[in-house]
Amino acid sequence: MSVLDILPKSVRGRYRQSAFCKASSAKSLARSIKRLDLCAAQIAHLLHLSGISSVEGKVCLEVGSGWVLSHAVIFYLLGAKKVIATDILPWAYPPALKVAIQNAVSYIVRDVLSPFAAHHEIRARLDRLLSIPEFSFELLREMGIEYVAPVNWAKKPLETCVDLVYSLSVLEEVLADELGNLLGNLEQGLNEGGVMVHAVHIDDKGSVGLQRDDWFEVFNEVNNLDWRILYQWQRGENRPEIRKAGVSNQERGVSHMGILCTKK
Repeated sequence: MSVLDILPKSVRGRYRQSAFCKASSAKSLARSIKRLDLCAAQIAHLLHLSGISSVEGKVCLEVGSGWVLSHAVIFYLLGAKKVIATDILPWAYPPALKVAIQNAVSYIVRDVLSPFAAHHEIRARLDRLLSIPEFSFELLREMGIEYVAPVNWAKKPLETCVDLVYSLSVLEEVLADELGNLLGNLEQGLNEGGVMVHAVHIDDKGSVGLQRDDWFEVFNEVNNLDWRILYQWQRGENRPEIRKAGVSNQERGVSHMGILCTKK
């Protein structure tokens, strides 16, 4: 437990919105899980499982982009027409992108993304990123990456029609009674033929809330939405703290899921 954990929730919230916290947290993430090569591998994995061959010329929206906009930058590298990075609070710190890019292995970024876009075009875009001395929201907009925060898509519909909605370890943070509205509003904003790809990390932060079959019910209740499982990873052994009545061993064992959604 850190000192931050024992502070009142309101104090923690103000600290996390401070310039110091944004800069330090974003740069730490940019050296680790938000490195560009790692984020490229995550998106390539989901695109492969989803059967999506390209996002060239598409409008892509990320739900819950966090402190470092690395995943949004990956869609730029893949040739998206526009990328809309969104979050419920204005966490993003653009200068950390330089750290995420410099700490990545460039050839891995190019190689893992090359099945979904021309290799030489990925190289040219990546070279442009490497040449940028400092990132800002204004520069990102010039590149076609728009940052929208604060925004809660459970409370309002999308303002722009999109071709792809993406989230990674975000839906499990949404209040259970808002999930249906969130998914419904996202579905309504999809263009014809558009898709949503959600990576749900059930075990994130030790959550003992919705389990696998609960998520199935959530997706089933959204009108005009078809969905299928892309993957479901097992814990290996049951977590003893999960004691929900009626939960089968199989359901209890699932820690991560990937879900592909399309309009009916």
